Amino acid sequence: MEKQSEIISELKRRIDSGFYTERLPSSLELAEEFKVNFKTVNKALNRLAKEGIVTRYRKKGTLIGQMQPDQASHANAFIELLFVGSAQISVHQYFGEVWRGVMDGLKESKYKLVLSELTEDTESGGLAALYYNLTPCAGRILIGANDKKQLDILSRQPQPFVLIGEKTPCRSVNCVYPDVFEALNEVIGHLCKTGIKNIAFIGRTQGNECVDLDKFHAYLSAIQNFGLIDGELIQHSPPFAQNGYQAMCAILKRKKPQAVALAFDHQYQAVRRAVEEAGLIPGEDLKILGMDGLETEPKLQGTRIPRYEMGVEGVRLLLDIIAGKTKPTGHEIILKAQVTPH
Repeated sequence: MEKQSEIISELKRRIDSGFYTERLPSSLELAEEFKVNFKTVNKALNRLAKEGIVTRYRKKGTLIGQMQPDQASHANAFIELLFVGSAQISVHQYFGEVWRGVMDGLKESKYKLVLSELTEDTESGGLAALYYNLTPCAGRILIGANDKKQLDILSRQPQPFVLIGEKTPCRSVNCVYPDVFEALNEVIGHLCKTGIKNIAFIGRTQGNECVDLDKFHAYLSAIQNFGLIDGELIQHSPPFAQNGYQAMCAILKRKKPQAVALAFDHQYQAVRRAVEEAGLIPGEDLKILGMDGLETEPKLQGTRIPRYEMGVEGVRLLLDIIAGKTKPTGHEIILKAQVTPH
């Protein structure tokens, strides 16, 4: 009886926190997790049903609340997109293209999209608070964060999900993300061969954002090839436009570079302002390289991340999983960045 009460308390906690949003795992799965007899779990679920917390259906499983099987079926008409960003996704400088790819990828499907906007950390970027209020749906997409705890919450739901634009050390998580390594090596290699040696970097140099750190490691690799690493030319910066100004000013106080590689293209105008205030001419005295391929004026040299393609590929993968055409976890789709004209 004591074990049964523990199971009831734990299941209530998970339901209240949003850990389970539509249905509970099967009795066999719960029995294995709690290391108890199948009958003990059944008694616990029956107690929850008696309290009106769940509803049990033969062959349909245990649904949360008074949800009817046909309501669960209705939920299967939706894909939930969880987005973390500093602006609405449709007009976001970076993720707007990913959004268009997602929408085009869903055009020929039977699914409608439900957008859930998560709170962003305004100091460092990424997720500010975990999101539990998940919408009943057939599958989910996460864009703009790779927080491990949030990924754990999504992984424990019965619906599959795909992380777009980021990656994670967790191999069971489905990811679609870019790789700038080869393209950035080519761009920086070209500059070095033309006599440009002091190349600075502005972007993340620490943290959990794997793709952002990949940009930094790609820069380091390219610079190392020519024996040009200089710590005074490297400046950590959060991914917000205004931070580009402080980062560029900090570098210019230490040393005058011949070029600077921006991990975040939307920092370009702020970086340009700092360069001009230092009495330098952007593009002539100091070349500014971008990595994302955003629309800027003038257009930045550097690399272009296939953002639209990430959206299309992420949806294609999710739909294949939902349709049972491929296994539900462990997929990694890597899209190569391209070199923009020199």
